[in-house]
Formats: sequence, structure tokens, C-alpha cells
Amino acid sequence: MQLVDEKTGTVLDDFGTDDGDVPQAVYSTYLVPGLGDVEADALIAKVQEFDDIVSEHREMLSADWQTAAMARETELAEKEIRETGKVSAKRTSVVAQWATERSHVRARLNIMRDEVRALDRAAYAAIRSDVVAANGPAVERVKSAIAAYEDAVSAMARAAAEVKSAVTHAHTVQGVLRNGTVPRGSADFGHLALGGMDDNAVYEAREAVKVVKQRAARILSGGVRYVAGQEVVFSMEGGLVQRTLDAEGAAYMNQNDMDSVRLLLSLDASAVPVIGFENE
Repeated sequence: MQLVDEKTGTVLDDFGTDDGDVPQAVYSTYLVPGLGDVEADALIAKVQEFDDIVSEHREMLSADWQTAAMARETELAEKEIRETGKVSAKRTSVVAQWATERSHVRARLNIMRDEVRALDRAAYAAIRSDVVAANGPAVERVKSAIAAYEDAVSAMARAAAEVKSAVTHAHTVQGVLRNGTVPRGSADFGHLALGGMDDNAVYEAREAVKVVKQRAARILSGGVRYVAGQEVVFSMEGGLVQRTLDAEGAAYMNQNDMDSVRLLLSLDASAVPVIGFENE
């Protein structure tokens, strides 16, 4: 039986690997934590069982198994001759033994390969089944994570301000101790000590969260195709035009209400969307 890898076009052997290689259990489903976990665990367990058998019989399953078997036979025959003066006529040769056992192992792996494929399909179906219910919690997790990030940035800004205030205060106190007089004014030594690095760090962190919100706009909207702020190119009889969607326009686009889209964006009746630039 000859198999072909659908992605690469490579001719594969019965085990789903390049001819001559030790077999591997191949599955195509991208496993997502929290989705189809029971089916995914069953798939991984079967793949591990397959790999354990392959590991146990790796030399026997390799392309040059006969050479390895003949080497084993030579070693065993030499040992027997040294001990008894002749090769035992009662035992099966290593080559013949491996040939039979190799066929049995291959048969077992063929069956397991089919089991892996069935479990692969089951895992894929389970993920597709679970994904609808998982979308809401996934979006909320993103929102919570972004909110926690913003809180952390605010906390960092407050902490930096406290560091600057504390350093300035201590600098002033110690100046009085050294000089014996109370200064009429004092420089912001805390700001000088940090050199503005804290301001830069807070600014970069706040800009980062802005970028995350922009790039994850579709995710935060539940995975819709169009979101507010997205650039869309429309084809019309007179050529191409580009428009920026607001929340109302994005909602109409997601509802495929092109009459409302054309009216809102001042497009003629021939306008159809051809390119929607992604924020991600």
C-alpha cells in the first residue's frame, strides 16, 4: 500500500513516514488545550503506545534490519562455536527470527496506525464541537488578561513615582545632615536618579497594550470578520475605493447587509468588498 503526504506530496510507506525510515504515528489535528480533551488524550495515548513499540523494535524495523540481524547471528554463532565447537542446529537463525517478528510488529503497527487515524478524526470532530462554547470564555480570558496588564502598568507607574519621591526625600534629609542647614529648595533628585527610564518604561508598556487591543480587535469582538477601524477596499464600476469602517459599518458588513453598507459609506450600487485589511 502506497501513501502520499497530502501537504508535501512525498511518497510514504505503510506507516506514514518516508520509505526506509523507522515508522512514526502521524496525526494532523492541532490539539487545543481545553477543547476535546478526552479525545485528544486518547489520541496522544495511542501515539505514545505506537512510539513505545517502535522504540522497542527500532533496530528490527529499520531499513538495514537484515544487516543488523546477520551481525547478531555472526556474534551468536561465534559464541556457540567457542563454547560447544559448533553452531546449534536446534535454534532458528536470528535473520529468520527477525523476519517473522518484524512482520508481526509491522502488522500490529498497521492496525495501530488505523486506530491513530480514527482517533485523529475523533479529536478533530470533538474540537469543532467544543469550540462554540469555548469562544466566550476565551474572549473573557483575553479581556481579563489585558485588564490585569493595564493594572500592572498603572502599578508600575505608581511604584516609580514612590521611588522618585522616596529618593528625593532621603536626599534632602541627608543634605541637611551634611550641611547643617535647611535648604530653601531642592532638586527632584529622584527623577535625576532614574534618568527618565521609568517614564520610558511606562510609556512603552502603555503603548504595547494599545497595540494588543488594536491587533486583537477581532478576538475581543468574538471573532467577527469586520471590526471598527478596519480598512476595507471596495470594487466599483469606476475602480477601487478604500473606506475605514466605524462600529455601525462593521456591524452591517458582518451581517452582509450591503445596501446599508453602501448607503453609510456613500458607495454606489456596484460596490462589493474585495480586500479587508486585518488588524492582527
